[in-house]
Amino acid sequence: MPSVAKIITFGFGGVLDRPFSGDRQFIKSRTFPAWPNRGPISMLLRCVAALTFLLLTGCGFVSYEDVSGEPEYSKYVGTRYRTTEDMEIYRISMERNYGPLPSIYEIVQSPGFGGPEVLARTDFPEGSTMQILSVKRCKDCYLDEEPRMHVVVRLDSDRRFDDWEVQVDLGLLSSHMQEVTEFGSRD
Repeated sequence: MPSVAKIITFGFGGVLDRPFSGDRQFIKSRTFPAWPNRGPISMLLRCVAALTFLLLTGCGFVSYEDVSGEPEYSKYVGTRYRTTEDMEIYRISMERNYGPLPSIYEIVQSPGFGGPEVLARTDFPEGSTMQILSVKRCKDCYLDEEPRMHVVVRLDSDRRFDDWEVQVDLGLLSSHMQEVTEFGSRD
């Protein structure tokens, strides 16, 4: 004897009591619309849903391209800068599950930020020096008004950070650091 199953009919607001043999023939014979077509408003809702999905897919890690060879940015490569105020260096996980490898260092203004991606934090005192190795631009930052730029640096005043790439936002470089014209050797 077949068992009786209660099948909820989505979009029709009822429950049907019907013998159900397990072959799903009744469900296959019914079509349940995934999204009711109600004209232009329905199309607008679908567009909004698709746009929301696309925007949320961009809320992850971004990739950068090296633009050091472009004339606008090549002037930065090789120059040395000194910090004009106390800053902080963060070790940031680049893994989606926030593991220790791979990671980068980023120089930021105080008070900085927090979150599961921050693996460590240390002070970076005023007067610390660095040399710019390359300039990078974000490739997937479609919603930014201006291109997201950062520079990769080597810290001349501290060797503790030589194991990973050290990054500085290009805007921070021009606003809170000054170019060094004479420089001693790195220890």
